[in-house]
Amino acid sequence: MPLKCPKCGSRNTVTETAGKIAEVTRDDRFLTSTSGYISPEQLPELLKEIIRAIQRLFRFLEQRERNNAPVLICKDCGYYERI
Repeated sequence: MPLKCPKCGSRNTVTETAGKIAEVTRDDRFLTSTSGYISPEQLPELLKEIIRAIQRLFRFLEQRERNNAPVLICKDCGYYERI
């Protein structure tokens, strides 16, 4: 006796192994992964964007370090100068 479908309640079901899902349902969408898939045509552009982002991060860190440069401060008059 076939098992009952939990979604619709039908007993028109078949018990098979997971490897035969596409064959039984006549639909290969079960075995096709679209979530997280990166097209090979888009990969070079994606890598360029990642490299650009890393370069921007390093430029930001360098600028931050420059902005945090040592400063000479006069305690009497309050004058300060970047060294």
